[in-house]
Amino acid sequence: MCLAGAADACPSWANDGQRASFSGSELRGGGKALRVVAGGDQRLIGCGIPFGSDNGDGYVTRDPDFTFDMRGLSGYKLVLSTYSECDSVLVINTGTDSWFYDDDDNSDSALDSRIILTRPRDGIYDVWIGTHDGSVCDAMLALQTIPR
Repeated sequence: MCLAGAADACPSWANDGQRASFSGSELRGGGKALRVVAGGDQRLIGCGIPFGSDNGDGYVTRDPDFTFDMRGLSGYKLVLSTYSECDSVLVINTGTDSWFYDDDDNSDSALDSRIILTRPRDGIYDVWIGTHDGSVCDAMLALQTIPR
């Protein structure tokens, strides 16, 4: 949802990305890794998205890259990490319509992103994997749960 009146130039959860369903127990341990092309033509600055985490710039696609139906998350932390060949950014809209952004917090990969949701709720999660500078590159999104 874009709040700055530039709805055509912002990420939108109105359409689904590639769909998948996961449970907290299914993502425990090794988790899941999904390939994606990072980047897009929608610049985050000026969209007015109320991020509940870091704020920053980057470019994503209008529609989410992924739409996850997440269940059984009670008792887990949910970790979403990017691994890419460029400077990636990560944007999440949760099932409670909370927005999160990250750039460069993945300690495993210097220019990649990581968001840890400490008390995730069951529901739909839309995820965008973008780039900081507007380029595109091959990337991977890793999802994992960790018991609280």
